[in-house]
Amino acid sequence: MNSVLQALQRLANPAQFENAAVEKLLLYLIIVCYEADAITQTEDLSHEDEQAELSDEARAAQFETQTLFDGLNSLVSTLFSTELLPNAFTTIVRRIPQTSLTSKSRPAYPDLSPMALFQADWESQIAIYTLYRLGISFPAQLQYLFINNVNGLSQQRVMSLRAYTHFYLTKPVLLENVKRATQILQKEDLEDVTIDTKSDGIYMQLMIDMTPVVVHFVFSDYYPLDISILIHNQNSFLRAASVEKWQVMIRKRLSNNRPFYMSMVLIAKSLLHHVSNLEPCPICYCVLHPSTHSLPDRNCSHCVGRFHSSCLTTWFKNSQSHNCPLCRQPIAL
Repeated sequence: MNSVLQALQRLANPAQFENAAVEKLLLYLIIVCYEADAITQTEDLSHEDEQAELSDEARAAQFETQTLFDGLNSLVSTLFSTELLPNAFTTIVRRIPQTSLTSKSRPAYPDLSPMALFQADWESQIAIYTLYRLGISFPAQLQYLFINNVNGLSQQRVMSLRAYTHFYLTKPVLLENVKRATQILQKEDLEDVTIDTKSDGIYMQLMIDMTPVVVHFVFSDYYPLDISILIHNQNSFLRAASVEKWQVMIRKRLSNNRPFYMSMVLIAKSLLHHVSNLEPCPICYCVLHPSTHSLPDRNCSHCVGRFHSSCLTTWFKNSQSHNCPLCRQPIAL
């Protein structure tokens, strides 16, 4: 952690690049992205709930992490408040290969690895790689740069950048987010959750009682130039208010320089927490009803039994009584 703090201190004076070549500033941005990733790995998401009781050790760790994020946010705020980045962004756009949504011939797929910086066309590659890294680490700031510098670019350049992002950057950025979220979940032994990309977005799936619980994230065609993210709820037991809360959380975290993949991890943990605290229906032995996928919603006033309505209806019919399957006391209809 000390090494990360030292790196932040070294990076904390972007004015040193005032008269430097733009390549040096782009490399600086890439380094900032890598340091941001290192800081992100220190975040303990189990403490996200502000109401949780924390031990002294947990509070100390949380304080250290917050110190790192405060340093990162200060650095990013300084960076994006100078004239350096708008100028660098203009250079990036001009170096991105031109294309269009309707063009039949398109540029070659870029090498989105650090080794691309050593290729013959490194001037173009460093621009592409910087855009890619910003899209992973600081998507909200990248959107800010794009929106606030559109007027300084020709319409053709703007449309070309949007098309290039759509064809060459959106999918790789989302794939990298999925990869990192999956690695974190596996590291924390949360392998019941799977995350995958499809043509229409990212799907997070959790198996409960052999029933898939799916959360579908839908993105703009030009992500991360446009970071609009919608969550489609495909589960009857999840309330709309919960989904809206997740969307607010994503927007808040992105604006605070947190990458999107950490929001996916938080939502996965929220889902697991939601279902792990529920007892299965004593009739079908499932938390989610096998056919309706609903949660147990009927309870016995005499005992702790909680049942699916449809299971209870079937029980009443087969037993020819309205008694609780557990305590045998009458249950009001």
